[in-house]
Amino acid sequence: MLKIKNDVDLKNLEKFGFIEHSIVGQIKYEFIFKIGKQEIYNIKIDNKRIIRFNQFSVNNELPSIIYDLIQAGLVEKVKE
Repeated sequence: MLKIKNDVDLKNLEKFGFIEHSIVGQIKYEFIFKIGKQEIYNIKIDNKRIIRFNQFSVNNELPSIIYDLIQAGLVEKVKE
């Protein structure tokens, strides 16, 4: 699974289009790509910095924002 590195300030995710959400003391970041009114990608960074990914598409492809985070050096691979 993919995780945002511990030494990365989560505010940096806002440069990539993520939006901060505070829910009962937990801060999460979410990225939503929409075409019209339909949500296509919904990527969330949970309070443990794990990247959670839901996709509503028949293509089953990884959205390019994940590649952008990897290329920026913000992501690491961890075991479940």
